[in-house]
Amino acid sequence: MDPAKLREMLEAAVSQKTAIYSVVAIIGSTEQGAVDPLTKVLELREEFERERGLSFVVHCDGAWGGYFASCIRDPAPWKHQTLKGTPDYVPQLTVSPYTREQLENLGRADSITIDPHKSGYCPYPAGGLCYQDGRMRYLVTWTSPIVYHDGSEANALESIGVYGVEGSKPGAAAGELGDTTSIIDC
Repeated sequence: MDPAKLREMLEAAVSQKTAIYSVVAIIGSTEQGAVDPLTKVLELREEFERERGLSFVVHCDGAWGGYFASCIRDPAPWKHQTLKGTPDYVPQLTVSPYTREQLENLGRADSITIDPHKSGYCPYPAGGLCYQDGRMRYLVTWTSPIVYHDGSEANALESIGVYGVEGSKPGAAAGELGDTTSIIDC
């Protein structure tokens, strides 16, 4: 994503009085591992909100790359140790300073998708849709008689599986986080 082009599009939306609902930043594309400039997107949102009255939701598609936020450690006292003789060893992820900055800012986004079964090699279907404000989940709430067929609409509405846009993964395998900052603090 080009922040200058995003600015241009936001300027056009303001001048045309067009609503912007969301900007999606890719945090690690599947094919190339490309990471969008989340920090710049967040700065633009703050600027446009403060100076123009335009705000929007920032969603991070971290399905592939968001998992790596759990590998950032600071400080990392073990980074010069080896596995031999250190049962508490946790590897530190080596990423560019740019990528690290984007991963460290995930907690400022409004929502994030994370699929550890992709880059984390966790069993499928490990994944989640995380919200900064848990009430946002009601914007994408739905039920499906194919997925939820126990006959109890009340139970279906409270099932974690109805919050999201896919719904094909079994609800027992996913978990919802109320505060996305816990991703970074893992």
